[in-house]
Amino acid sequence: MKHAQTYHVEKNGVQKIITIGPHGTVKEDSELKERVNLENVTLIISGVRVQDERTYICQVEKSSVDITESKVHLRVYKAPEFPEIKLPTAGLPVNEKAEVATCESKNGFPAPNIAWYKNGFPLQRDHDGVEVSYQHTQESSGLFTVMSILNMQVVQSDNDAVLYCEVSYHVPGGDFMMESKKENLTVYYPNTKVTLYKEKPSGSVKEGDTVELRCVGDGNPQPEITISKKDTDGSSLVEQPSLILENVQRGASGGYVCTGIDYSDGYHEASAEIELHVHYLDPPIFSEKSPLLVNLGDHLSVSCEVNGSSKAEIVWQKNGKDYFHGTLLNLDEVGYDISGNYTCFVHLIDVPELNVTNNLEIVVAGKPDVSVSSKVLSVKENELVTVTCTAIGYPAADITWSINGSVDGNIDELEVTSELTFRVTQDLVNTSISCVATNLYGSSEEEIQLEQSAEMTDSTVIPVIDLVTTAVPDSDSDLVPTAVPDSVSGVFHN
Repeated sequence: MKHAQTYHVEKNGVQKIITIGPHGTVKEDSELKERVNLENVTLIISGVRVQDERTYICQVEKSSVDITESKVHLRVYKAPEFPEIKLPTAGLPVNEKAEVATCESKNGFPAPNIAWYKNGFPLQRDHDGVEVSYQHTQESSGLFTVMSILNMQVVQSDNDAVLYCEVSYHVPGGDFMMESKKENLTVYYPNTKVTLYKEKPSGSVKEGDTVELRCVGDGNPQPEITISKKDTDGSSLVEQPSLILENVQRGASGGYVCTGIDYSDGYHEASAEIELHVHYLDPPIFSEKSPLLVNLGDHLSVSCEVNGSSKAEIVWQKNGKDYFHGTLLNLDEVGYDISGNYTCFVHLIDVPELNVTNNLEIVVAGKPDVSVSSKVLSVKENELVTVTCTAIGYPAADITWSINGSVDGNIDELEVTSELTFRVTQDLVNTSISCVATNLYGSSEEEIQLEQSAEMTDSTVIPVIDLVTTAVPDSDSDLVPTAVPDSVSGVFHN
């Protein structure tokens, strides 16, 4: 019977592992004794370890003189753990060669390779002052821990540069790599100047805004910073890089000074200034008080004065529409159509969003203008007729009719309307009735001619024509207001 024997090669020679022969399987005394077996002339090693990497020999004895053997070399692979990068807790001094970072990869086999990257580009060893050293440690398990130490001379532009390391290794199936987390370099370099700027708001500053002034140095770390106002006693407003001014007012306008002191390389002081301009716009003031009373036909002149931080645009508006541009509102021979509410809308040309308004009521006073529903009215006897008289003026007029009837009135600001309903009698046919409107400034009258209509029926439609008669001024004598009843008979004369 043939005997199969398996050996593995050690540094000090060959050690027998297992033998299969007439007497069965015999496991030799070795570190593989509990993990080795031979099945169908196949050597099986369970729980493979790094130490199992070596050459194995299989011998077959046909006789004491007929022995054949074959060799195989076993290689063991173990992917390393995720690489860990570490940077100094303090910043790196500029223009000095120093240890920048370390990268450690644990428990790999064989030992992996480590490469360095800055801002996505590889760092070449022994190039541009880059030095990379390695420490290989083989653990009791046989696995390797590799540490790479990166030394280089950093410059100012390296501040905040992105640094990471890459571990590459081989296992059955191919070559693989893992990247560490990315870290930012911190480089210390001196401050040579400071800059003071307005962080917010982004545009023009208006009263009521929140303003932030920020001061920064051009070095790292930042210098000790104080911010003060120029027109004060020089005491600092804040001892930090940011000054917050809430609900800022015009008094905050002026110059501000930032002072930075750097102790990193002895004593260095730098300063910067900024001019803060707070825009303001006060509510407009009219040259006349509201309500403004102006006589019918007179000249009207009223100004809208403003006080602001820069040139303003002034627009007079009426009923929501632009009416006049400019400070002074000038109107000749004013009529009743001028009466109403006016808005003076003001905004700064440089800061359109800063705007204010004020309202002025203008009232035109004078003798009322009178109009009737129809100057000529066709009627027939015993017919019930309604006529309308309208008076516009200030103060509101009292309207009276020359005949009796049922009167219904309505007042809408300066306009007074009176409706007279009466029955046509024989005495009224081919005569006229009059409407008289009276206020403190005088009276105006309008007549309606009643004409006989033999063809008219109750269903006849009477056309309504608005006629306006301009009142004729009364005599130069002073007017004395009198109480006038709602309806009277007869014709009123001045």
